[in-house]
This record gives sequence, C-alpha cells and structure tokens, in this order.
Amino acid sequence: MNSVVKDIEITIDGRTETIKAERLSDAIYYCLESPVFSGVELYGCELEVVESGEGLKFVKILKASNYTTFVYAWSREFLDSGKGKKIKATIVETGGDWEQVMGGVFFIHLPKEKDHLLHGILNAE
Repeated sequence: MNSVVKDIEITIDGRTETIKAERLSDAIYYCLESPVFSGVELYGCELEVVESGEGLKFVKILKASNYTTFVYAWSREFLDSGKGKKIKATIVETGGDWEQVMGGVFFIHLPKEKDHLLHGILNAE
C-alpha cells in the first residue's frame, strides 16, 4: 500500500503553518515535518485532524513523538559541505532524521533513547 502524504494546516499561538503528514486513518496523521515558527515539537507525533473547506486542519496531538528535536541555525554552505553531509548521514545511520529549511535552519530528530549521541554526531569526522 502506498503512503498518502498531505498538507496539514496548524495554528499555534496565532501563527499558521503548513506541515507534511502521512495518513494513518481518516482523521489521524503521522507528522513528517517540524513547524518552523511555532517552536512546537511535532515531528513523529500522531495528530488528529479535521477536514475543512480549505483542507486538513490540526486538532490535537494524539500520541507524542518518540523523537527529541534539536534546532540549529547554520549556513547553507556549511550544511552542503562535506562536514554537513557527514552530520546528515550520521543522523540517519543513528535512526534519526533531519530537515533543512530556509537555507540554514536545521532540525535534527533523534530517537529519544539515542538523543545522548548528539554531541558525537555533531563532531563526526
């Protein structure tokens, strides 16, 4: 079965953003992205959504994420360099994921049981 990924509109503290999420059922989606401006950790959460005339809207978190999210502001050049590529690869090898938005805003998502490995990941050679 192919996964269905949809845009979910999320409004927190008056800020509205759109995030990608994978459909688990009609009203439950697995969050695949982090909201950039709200500061809420949603990556890896199961979300309840409702259909509106304008698409899907976030209602609440049904299940907390098994990931810890860390956010850094680095240059696009650094993230595209050999060191940046090594960090990205090491994150994935550790069972985590990463996001790069607006050039240099970098989200690192590590499984909670492995978040203590962050320092080693950032210093990977």
